Amino acid sequence: MEDTELKINQDVDLPGATIQYMTGPAEKMMENMVGRNRIKGEYAILPGIELAIQKLDQIRDHTPEHSPDKRSAQQIIRDGFGNSFDLILNIPNSKGSSRAMIWYLTKQEFDLAHKWELIEEGMQEDLKGLAVTEMDGEFRSVIVNGLQRPPFIVDHAVYRETFQAYVAPVDQMHKVAEESRENFLKQGK
Repeated sequence: MEDTELKINQDVDLPGATIQYMTGPAEKMMENMVGRNRIKGEYAILPGIELAIQKLDQIRDHTPEHSPDKRSAQQIIRDGFGNSFDLILNIPNSKGSSRAMIWYLTKQEFDLAHKWELIEEGMQEDLKGLAVTEMDGEFRSVIVNGLQRPPFIVDHAVYRETFQAYVAPVDQMHKVAEESRENFLKQGK
């Protein structure tokens, strides 16, 4: 996959970084999620985390009391992508590590990423970590979305060699990300 130089207006007040496992074409996905082009990002290694696949029926099928949507995360995914969907997510593994992109986001963009990742709907939660940048070996405090609280079931681990950036057709992923962003903004969050 092709790496691109990513830039951002350095005057933007950034609350920190959210880390996602994204390479190459996933920059467009992040742009669709948050509504801004040319987001600053840098590759990093996140120790203690590994990627895993959840099949649709393994995604949490309960709705937390605080959820803004009355549907479960599983039902939201089903409504957006049909009855076949593989979710790529982060899970703790003391012997694992994951290569990811640290994206530098504004507070609103971070909230939009949360909406896309169905955090309030209970599909995942925030995991705090310490990543090591590939370019200069510096440590960065990051927030990564994934599963830490039981119960959770995963189908299998995903290694870099077998990772695919998109788990559904690219156009469909971009369309649903844009719709998620627009709905969030309409709600005035």
